[in-house]
Amino acid sequence: MTEFLLYDDLDPECLTGGIDFHGIGYYRLSEHCHKNGVRVVADVHTHPGGHARQSSVDQQHPMVSRAGHIALVVPNLARGRIRPRDVGLHRYQLNRTWEEWHGIESARRFHIGWLR
Repeated sequence: MTEFLLYDDLDPECLTGGIDFHGIGYYRLSEHCHKNGVRVVADVHTHPGGHARQSSVDQQHPMVSRAGHIALVVPNLARGRIRPRDVGLHRYQLNRTWEEWHGIESARRFHIGWLR
């Protein structure tokens, strides 16, 4: 099963000019996953400008603090043509450390389409 949930569907107060995701959002996400037998494998968010690196806030506050969690950062607020190599790919390690791939290294790790 493949699903996606929007941050502001889980926490209607989170979009403050940035993202300020509150405990209620994590609670609702946990409830949804438990009820539907799914788990979070990645989160996606945008940054302004042409960079797709994590901010210090992103690094310090992973959406899911489990080793292997994937965080995708899409530049330019996801406006215009975005190619796989434009997206920052970040994998959580533990203790707020991350592996990161950008450019062609990021693109090599993407599969765009449905897996069977």
